Amino acid sequence: MECPLNQGHAIWNYIESEWKQTFPKTQWLPPTIELIRGLGSIQLRERPRWMSKAYKERITEAIWLI
Repeated sequence: MECPLNQGHAIWNYIESEWKQTFPKTQWLPPTIELIRGLGSIQLRERPRWMSKAYKERITEAIWLI
């Protein structure tokens, strides 16, 4: 999840801070390898479907960058 060569930690920090600014009332769910493997089936409880999609898009973009 973290690689010093490609600044993985900085990417995850940016994604998290951007999420908190965009959705201040929704807690950030830190990604794990298990979450990434099951990303297609993630649904944020008691939140609109579009918010789950936004979460998946951010995780997918971070994975691609790393």
